[in-house]
Amino acid sequence: MQIPVNKLLPLIKRIIKIRFLGDKKPLKLAITPTLNCNARCQFCNIWKYHHKDELGLGFYEKLFKILRNDLFWLQVTGGEPFLSPILYDILKSATKEFKNLFLINISTNGTIPVNKLSQVLKENPQVNFVLSFSLDGSFEFHKKRKGLTNEQIGILKKNIALAKRWYKQFNNFDYEIDYILPTPDEKIIKKEFGGHSYACFPSNSEYYHNVEMKIGNNKNQILKHINEQMKELPLSIMGIVKRISLFYSRKAFCNKNPMIRYYPYYLVLDSHGKVFTDILNYKPIGDFSKEINFSKLNLPEKVKLSPLSCDNLFYFLH
Repeated sequence: MQIPVNKLLPLIKRIIKIRFLGDKKPLKLAITPTLNCNARCQFCNIWKYHHKDELGLGFYEKLFKILRNDLFWLQVTGGEPFLSPILYDILKSATKEFKNLFLINISTNGTIPVNKLSQVLKENPQVNFVLSFSLDGSFEFHKKRKGLTNEQIGILKKNIALAKRWYKQFNNFDYEIDYILPTPDEKIIKKEFGGHSYACFPSNSEYYHNVEMKIGNNKNQILKHINEQMKELPLSIMGIVKRISLFYSRKAFCNKNPMIRYYPYYLVLDSHGKVFTDILNYKPIGDFSKEINFSKLNLPEKVKLSPLSCDNLFYFLH
């Protein structure tokens, strides 16, 4: 994947508008087509809740028109996004509507076939796609930790094999293997997937209904992992993104009161229309279910820099 030079100037202008002119529309948006999930992870309870009356395609089409000139990065998460019957329609709308869209990354447990994504890649060579699979170790270990069936593990294996082929076939595609620490199989993952593998750290999040979860590694162990991973990350787009994010994770660990001025470079939208500053911060700053109006968002003056957030990337812009 490459960074299109023609997107750099619009991106700089966007950053200036957010940073200095008070624009509340983000340059990155995380959406959740569905909060429902078909895995049974030991450390996440989101699967225990069945979500009804989630946002329809019409909502996303309206939202994307409003953000047409503003959004550069679309993150698709869940729940399990491939459970959503409108996922591919959302992707089609996004690639059609966003003028400066540079990246779409989709997080999945990989237990639902992703074959149809190849057509999206073919039709949109101007947009980079990253497919992030959750795999915490050997397939046997992963099956137990995530509460998966043999059939689901079989689909996961096929999807990862397919992603490897797409990586060679399409210039606009990359894949990740995200594993949550602690895992006894970290060496297995690194050996198999090399620069495509990234360590993640467990964290309490009301968004995933796992507020009682405890971090498996102590502070020194996590810092050790951060330092090691920063050295190992490849010089790819996602490698650079991860490196910057890990830098601020390390900074947060070393700062007793890591409060930082907030700017809405990044926002999270759940499947019911609630808006958040971060997945780890489950205090809504707005509700778009009845009206999409960014000017009415109740933005905080400061936020706490989380050592475990996936989106510490944007703090270097503060």
